[in-house]
Amino acid sequence: MDPKTGFCRQTGIYSCLRPPVPLPPISQPLSAAEFCFSIFNSTFTDGATTFSVNTTTGKTLSYSQFVSQVRSLTYSLQQRYSLSQNDVAFILSPPSIHIPVVYFALLSLGLVVSPANPLSSNSEIAHQIQLSKPVVAFVTSETSHKIPSLKHGTVLLDSPEFPSLLTQSNIVNGITKSVKVNQSDTAAILYSSGTTGRVKGVMMTHRNLIAMMTVIHHQNTNQGQGNEKPPRSVTFFTVPLFHVFGFFMLLAVVLLGNTVVLVERFDFEEMLRAVEKYKVTGMPVSPPLVVAFVKSDLTRKYDLSSLQRLGCGGAPLGKDIAMRFNEKFPGVLLVQKKYQKMKIIKIIKFYLKIHLQFFKSQSPPLAVDPNTGFSSQTKTFDSLRPHVPLPPPSQPLSLPQYALSLFHNSSHASATAGGDTTFIVDAANGNTLSYSQFIAQIYSLAYSMKKNFSLSRNDVAFILSPPSFHVPSLYFALMSLGIVVSPATPLGSESEITHQVKLSKPVIAFATSKTSSKLPSLKLGTVLLDSPSSSLS
Repeated sequence: MDPKTGFCRQTGIYSCLRPPVPLPPISQPLSAAEFCFSIFNSTFTDGATTFSVNTTTGKTLSYSQFVSQVRSLTYSLQQRYSLSQNDVAFILSPPSIHIPVVYFALLSLGLVVSPANPLSSNSEIAHQIQLSKPVVAFVTSETSHKIPSLKHGTVLLDSPEFPSLLTQSNIVNGITKSVKVNQSDTAAILYSSGTTGRVKGVMMTHRNLIAMMTVIHHQNTNQGQGNEKPPRSVTFFTVPLFHVFGFFMLLAVVLLGNTVVLVERFDFEEMLRAVEKYKVTGMPVSPPLVVAFVKSDLTRKYDLSSLQRLGCGGAPLGKDIAMRFNEKFPGVLLVQKKYQKMKIIKIIKFYLKIHLQFFKSQSPPLAVDPNTGFSSQTKTFDSLRPHVPLPPPSQPLSLPQYALSLFHNSSHASATAGGDTTFIVDAANGNTLSYSQFIAQIYSLAYSMKKNFSLSRNDVAFILSPPSFHVPSLYFALMSLGIVVSPATPLGSESEITHQVKLSKPVIAFATSKTSSKLPSLKLGTVLLDSPSSSLS
């Protein structure tokens, strides 16, 4: 193994150069829940510390209450249901303080936790149930109709009877039946997003979860060296608990004795209000949420001084937005890991309150087989096609300018010189638009917008329209003027549209008579694309 890179030429595998983190012996019976509780009990002793908060209902749960409810639910499930180890339990519920209790109780019993998105359709839920084959489901009154008949039925988390399962007063140590859970047993079946086909079930063992938690515990222990205890964090969950990230984070919260703040339905201002009220120190975010932090004036309305770090993932974050975030929130560390082909952009020193830093490392040129594209250095195949030439980044050039220049220089240009070649067809009425008409419309729309509206470069234009002839011309005209195009689904609800408008902060909107009612008042108003009197017609 190369001591500098960790790469082994014999196996084609990179290994971590850090010292190995000690794991429990694989032969030791141990569930992920038991492991998290053992670390918590050896590190933290204050049971009055808040474990979870539901900002929607205002309910809170201390660690002593959480542990008590997990034991009580474990006992209740053993007494009332004939569940066997490795049986699958399907969970279909919005976030609530009951979900962590259910997860830990099921894991303690050696049952397989299989949570799903409560917003999924009936057919999607049916497919997931076919994959995981659950014998029991934990649901709410709003989601129960999506679940077919199961061997042991369904448990309603919001029923008046459910709290009684969490408050068994007759439990004493040793009453619950001893359950031997092997680390190799399946702990959870989560679901892929279906990017490469239909949704797939992903099985994870208790050993998988224990290994992840061991690394987190090791990092936290190193962070706390020199102190009696590492600082306790308060994390606002923007990720759903059924998601793999949310699932792992929930286990880590218990492991570290931290506090989790949950919300049943995400709202940007409600999140800011929760940060102020509960002194939130960190949260996972997506790039659109970082944009909202940068652009929204609501952030000045609330005290966000407790925030220490945001972990950004899910998609690339633009460097400009990252730097603007750092300027607006200099005391908050924005952490992003972004992996690209032959490049690594890595933010390090995760727990330190320092300014945002970008660290780039460029791999050396690879020796590639000219016939196959295979590199023996990385054990990967590279494309044999020549690199596509791009315009210099310094050249002022909009997408419409570039696309039209390529079109005019292509073999299609002569065919369309007479304006007869069709660009777009409206299947509903048979109307057509030729390329010459399309290009003429772009220039005409751009001229009309410059004449009739006081638009500036980088202003945002919100488009809320079903497919029509106007939309392609509108996109090209706006982009040619340096205006930011922000289209949204016309089927979105008024609250969803309002949220998107808050995020993008448009100064003008282009809509139809059917969709304009969903839009708030904007600086330059709304242009109706289906109006005969439209200045863009």
